Amino acid sequence: MLKKKIVAIFCIFSGCLYSEITRLDVEAPEKIIGKEFFLTYPRSGTNLTIGILQYLTRKPLRDTKNNLKLNLNAYNRLKLEIENEKNTLYRLHASLDWQKELLTKLQTKKNKLLFVLRNPKECIVRHCSYSEQQFLKSVIENQGGFAQYLFNLKIFDEWNDRTKLLLYYEDILATPEVVAIKLLEFFDESDDYLESYISNLDEILAGILTSYQKQSVVNKLKYSNKSIVPFHSKNFSRESMRIVDEHIISAYPNLWNKYLKRYQTE
Repeated sequence: MLKKKIVAIFCIFSGCLYSEITRLDVEAPEKIIGKEFFLTYPRSGTNLTIGILQYLTRKPLRDTKNNLKLNLNAYNRLKLEIENEKNTLYRLHASLDWQKELLTKLQTKKNKLLFVLRNPKECIVRHCSYSEQQFLKSVIENQGGFAQYLFNLKIFDEWNDRTKLLLYYEDILATPEVVAIKLLEFFDESDDYLESYISNLDEILAGILTSYQKQSVVNKLKYSNKSIVPFHSKNFSRESMRIVDEHIISAYPNLWNKYLKRYQTE
């Protein structure tokens, strides 16, 4: 109870809204059928996608970043009137062991999986707090953020083709209208809010970003946009980025050819 109150206070401060919903029984994954999940790696457009999807559908979104058993909704960044009778979308980064175990058991249960993919070099460098050589060492040894990123992508790759949707972060920035239609079709939602979304796109995206900035207490985060992609990976040399590419090609050829080749460093 105390933990929930603390979270609620933080969300009021940060501009987020939470609401009670039915909890998911993670102790019995065999009973989790026909649910919807959203998997990303941090800094891959998670909150951008959540804001867009929630505006288009008014769907409840549950943040499972820390504990799926917590009866809390994911951020309602645009402070919309959520239609809680709709199927809930459960957000995961799959950084915890219980999340990894859960996801591997849900692939054959008619559960839907939305996955947003961003250049792995962008994501991993963004969270790198050590030297360039240490970063390369963690990649080559399949440790840390690199290993987590590839685990998430492997989960998506093995998911049932009929119940998964891949979005590229760069496409969300460059063609938001096209992405909106894909989301509506995948989640079998009406286009009731599509015209409003297109008409107010700049305002909606600005609102999502403003809410995200408020989430940081120190408010010193940097944000990339479609005019500066790549962004974070520029902090390391191009040669290091090529070494990362070579390792992925060698260790994960299937994932490279299917999803990551577009990010190859020239």
